[in-house]
Amino acid sequence: MKHLEGKDVFLIPTGNNAIGKKKGEYIKAHIIKVARVFVTFTTDNFPYEHKYRMMDDRYIGNEYNGGYRVFENEQEIKDTMEAERIASLISNKYRWRSDYERLDLKTIEKVADLLKVVY
Repeated sequence: MKHLEGKDVFLIPTGNNAIGKKKGEYIKAHIIKVARVFVTFTTDNFPYEHKYRMMDDRYIGNEYNGGYRVFENEQEIKDTMEAERIASLISNKYRWRSDYERLDLKTIEKVADLLKVVY
């Protein structure tokens, strides 16, 4: 995340920060400093600095079930939201074992290969 220092990014709230927000709604932010553990940033809607713990290269959070997913541009957000939407549709359609039993063997083997399932 060090490469984002000094840049403007987009944050999607998670956990308690997402209360009252629509899915995919983002906040524009400016990364001030990326240290070994913490990320300091400002947002458009609050005048003071925020300091959150870096959980991984895409997520920053506080000690209390609140955080943000970090994106470098709006296209990344759109792509991620679309991937999550499609994954949800697949999960809903093929949730139970009986859903797969209606498919023929070749189709099930292709699905297993795509999902990298060892059989």
